[in-house]
Amino acid sequence: MMLSVQDAVRDMRQWWIDNNRIEASKAKVSQKDVVVVAHLKKWQNFLRACMGKAFDKAFVKQALDNEYSKDWSNKLQGYLNLATSTRTVWPLVEKFFAMFEEGKLPIGDDKIPLEMSGRMDGCLPGPYTDENKGQRTLYHQIYARDGPKGSTVSWKDLCPTYFKNFGDMTCCQREVALLLLMSGKVVATKVRVTPPTVNTECLLDIMRKERYMVRMFNYAVFHAEGRVEEEWNDDFFMSYKNLEERYASNGLCAYEWEKEREKLHSNLMKTIPRRLGGVEEARQGEGLGHIEVMYKEAPFHFNVFIYTAIDKLDMLQAKVKRIALSARHLVWDKLGRQTTLLPVCMRSKEFMAAPVDIVAAAQKMACTAAIVDISAANFSSAWTSQDFDALYAMMAKCSGPNWVLFFFAPQNVQSDVLRQLYRWEDIELIPVKDGRFECRLEKPRATHRTNRDMYHKLGPKRLKVWEYMFRDAPDEYRKAKVTETLKHYHGVRKPGEGSPTVRRSQGHRRLSLAVPAFEVLGDQQGDGLSTHLLHGHYEFHVRRLSQPVGL
Repeated sequence: MMLSVQDAVRDMRQWWIDNNRIEASKAKVSQKDVVVVAHLKKWQNFLRACMGKAFDKAFVKQALDNEYSKDWSNKLQGYLNLATSTRTVWPLVEKFFAMFEEGKLPIGDDKIPLEMSGRMDGCLPGPYTDENKGQRTLYHQIYARDGPKGSTVSWKDLCPTYFKNFGDMTCCQREVALLLLMSGKVVATKVRVTPPTVNTECLLDIMRKERYMVRMFNYAVFHAEGRVEEEWNDDFFMSYKNLEERYASNGLCAYEWEKEREKLHSNLMKTIPRRLGGVEEARQGEGLGHIEVMYKEAPFHFNVFIYTAIDKLDMLQAKVKRIALSARHLVWDKLGRQTTLLPVCMRSKEFMAAPVDIVAAAQKMACTAAIVDISAANFSSAWTSQDFDALYAMMAKCSGPNWVLFFFAPQNVQSDVLRQLYRWEDIELIPVKDGRFECRLEKPRATHRTNRDMYHKLGPKRLKVWEYMFRDAPDEYRKAKVTETLKHYHGVRKPGEGSPTVRRSQGHRRLSLAVPAFEVLGDQQGDGLSTHLLHGHYEFHVRRLSQPVGL
């Protein structure tokens, strides 16, 4: 009778305990360090013994060879991830094994053996082996509840590869994973299962999303409380249990947490460190800096979820206003047209989802342009024909019938991108080098005045106008007149309360405050002496006022 995975894991765990819970050696070892070399030899002997305890004949044969193979640790990863569990996790592993052997857990076809109808095959309950084309397979068998008396149900034993993902989990995350396996929400298999259950391959994505959410939550609380960088340490970090206990009164619960987790895309989680402040985080640079960069790319709906839970939703108002107020205008000189671009960076899948706040801001600002930056990595899976159709629908939703898309794509996928774009109806593809469609970004206007300050419009000619306005008047006279004129403009203080002062720079006198200085007349002729100025493509008339106005 061949050993089951459960028996092999138990034997390896006992051997691991007998070796004082030995830890894996480093990848690179200096031969000059006697202690490290001795530990490496001990670790290799430990792996050799574990290879002999595995149920696979090929593993046993390799263990009998004299030469050590570096691939042993990879082959034994599924076994050792369970065998080397901590004292807290190991009881859950034993309970999981017991429930699986009793037929209480769903198997590969998403069926629970205890609920399956049995058949009469003349076999007794217990493990047995079956050989097919020289390959031996272990099965478990129990009496069926549904079926004739004495009928049995059988199913395949576990495979150690199901647990390879456990190596990328912390102790707490392994607890969560085993609890999900025992609750039936996760099935111990690699094949696809019927939603909402997932297999062990998807389990790693769930754990990564959990890490991502906890770390972003910690950073949001860290930022909202105004803490300094030195406080980003183990004393501050909170687990999900701590967060739920602290913010349960604000509606944070397991249901809302899982609901928000399903909205997140797995691409966000690939670079998330395993531990806050741990070795893996330090390996990628400053822990706080790394999390801060990731937080800037967090989806807006997740920000709303976090700040609602910590009762700091008002802190997001500035971010929402920035989306609406930071619009940039693309000017097409030869076409005489203008399009509006919102400076919002979003990942492709988030953009397809059409967040309500982005759609509202785009429709309010009449946003008619977007930039799509396509990466060559995983292009075939990330950008299918359905994704391009969703992009087309998204632009139609945000921008109406008239819009512009700028595509940036590597050369090796340009033909594929063009093939997808030619499928769209009522569009015109414009090559980059076509001079008819040159465009530029319009300079931002002053927020307090729609026609911009005349001080900036005059440019280098402002000093000559200053001399014309004041002639040879002393500085005290200029300061008094400017203060009197500006006392009601933009809340400028009265004399003696910090009014603007004249300073000398490069031999010229000018104010340290840039304010409008002239009255724009257009084509009209005002009273008194008028001066005609031309600055760039702006043409306007300036008249001298009865009271001088400061620049």
